[in-house]
Amino acid sequence: MWTVDQIRALAGDGYVVVAKVVPASLCDLALARIDALLEATPPPAGQPGHNYWLDTDSEPELRALLTDSPALALAEGLTSPRRIARPSFLQVALTFPPYQHIPARGHIDGLTPTEPDGRPGTFTLLMGVILSDQTKPMIGEPHRLARHPLPPRRLPA
Repeated sequence: MWTVDQIRALAGDGYVVVAKVVPASLCDLALARIDALLEATPPPAGQPGHNYWLDTDSEPELRALLTDSPALALAEGLTSPRRIARPSFLQVALTFPPYQHIPARGHIDGLTPTEPDGRPGTFTLLMGVILSDQTKPMIGEPHRLARHPLPPRRLPA
């Protein structure tokens, strides 16, 4: 399932890219749904990016990228023996080339605002399905479609 090199990349870089996990047929259905979203609720003119936050139950074509492909089992290989609960929402994050913004550094989703007890509102895993060409510089951020909240695990130092 996971190679030693992939685990090392995840530990060292904080992310890992695994190609060809989701079948092209599911990607085609998801892209058609994203096209429909853009047609129904287009972003403001000139905006270099746009996000849609959607209820998982109302988006079968997008949910299928996770639930009808090997992606979920692959992700659960990182959280085992814990299972990943079905996400309650998903995000479609779009950027439109040319996208010239180069961030100075990364960020941690969920760090702020905190949970009511003061701990960070983070999650165990953020998974994205890249549906666009990301082989050239300056074309923007990939589409991130699924976010899987689990309580954070405390790892030994």
